[in-house]
Amino acid sequence: MEKTPEHVARRKELFKQIDMNGNGYVSLAEMDKGIRDVLKCREIFDAKPVIARAFHAAKNAVKSSQKDKLGDDYVTQSEFRIFLV
Repeated sequence: MEKTPEHVARRKELFKQIDMNGNGYVSLAEMDKGIRDVLKCREIFDAKPVIARAFHAAKNAVKSSQKDKLGDDYVTQSEFRIFLV
């Protein structure tokens, strides 16, 4: 996944659409709903174990000391690229 300014802007917009309450954190449920409603990708939406694994890998990508207490259970925008990969 590229890190060009164009790709970063596209990921940022996608994250904003999935982060429905706009708090800067995406829960597993929001991610699941975003795959269904924003990406409209039924094949991935039906792969619940894959979504959960990618979510947990992404949310654990940043050390806990670098995130606040709430962020430990959510994916932030900086971790979103890891989820997509």
